[in-house]
Amino acid sequence: MYKLEIEKRIILPETFSSCMAYRRMAISLSDDKQVILGTYDGFSKRALCFIDNGECNIVKLDGHDDYHIPVLLSVDNKVVLIIDERTLHIYDDYKTPPKIISIENAEIIDREQDEFGHRMRLAGFPSQNICDDFLYPIILAEPVASGDTRRYAWLSIDLQNGSASWTKISMLDHKDFPEEFSEFEKISLPKPPTVYSLLWDGEKLLLFSAGSNTWNMIKWGLDFYCLADMSSDDRLNKWIWGEKDLDKTSKKLGVLGHFSSCGKQLILTPLFKSGDFQGVQKIYNLESNLLHDVTMPKGVKSFEIMDIYDDCFMLSDYGKTEIIYCKVKQ
Repeated sequence: MYKLEIEKRIILPETFSSCMAYRRMAISLSDDKQVILGTYDGFSKRALCFIDNGECNIVKLDGHDDYHIPVLLSVDNKVVLIIDERTLHIYDDYKTPPKIISIENAEIIDREQDEFGHRMRLAGFPSQNICDDFLYPIILAEPVASGDTRRYAWLSIDLQNGSASWTKISMLDHKDFPEEFSEFEKISLPKPPTVYSLLWDGEKLLLFSAGSNTWNMIKWGLDFYCLADMSSDDRLNKWIWGEKDLDKTSKKLGVLGHFSSCGKQLILTPLFKSGDFQGVQKIYNLESNLLHDVTMPKGVKSFEIMDIYDDCFMLSDYGKTEIIYCKVKQ
């Protein structure tokens, strides 16, 4: 069990809204340095909030197409923001204007379309790379339903030479996962499972899939969720952890998971108060393959774990402006 105790609290600037509905629009570069993607002036414009040892500074992101949701990455201890399929920004800090790099092979993204003929867009969810090959799997969303994330594209980034290039687009094979299809879906082409979070270690790709249908997951729950080890040809190597046949129970069930910035944990957040989680987050340790309960500090009932870097837990109450840093009580 992880029993957390508060180390410090910080207040975000009033003009900035963390707006992290999916709990994944933040990265940690160390235990006291984070970057959050959010908005300013209400919800009309996007911005980055750089947090360094409790000090907050806002960088506004003006003049960009709203079709894509920018993706935050930590690359060689620098902040990289993928603006769209053709452009990424590299930040040394909040003071210096970013270096702008054109991404090659953008046509790989452009020609990938959903069943209605719409091109894919960036989903805004950070992916983790814990090796030194600078290859990142980037989650893509179908434009009709922005939460329907069924594809991911591989992006190679070379900071030294100032270059970046898309290599290929991947998707899961529905035959590898225990999906439940409607009668219409059985007749038409079954969709691949959703991709909720990705982690690349240089040899294998770990992913968290949140079932087959995200359209009504709050109303109906998930049919399955899992942590899986994938092969280089996008097939299932190993089902590591998860639950299936959830739609066959009388209760609404479902858990969402995203990988921590340090790549050592999977942060699990239940959608409902039913089931084994009882509405409380848990942590899956990727090194020990053990599931851990979490005891939150008193007075932070509305907060949830947003990220972890080594033994530092970053809590947010999503929609408000306070961030709490916690350590595991020894």
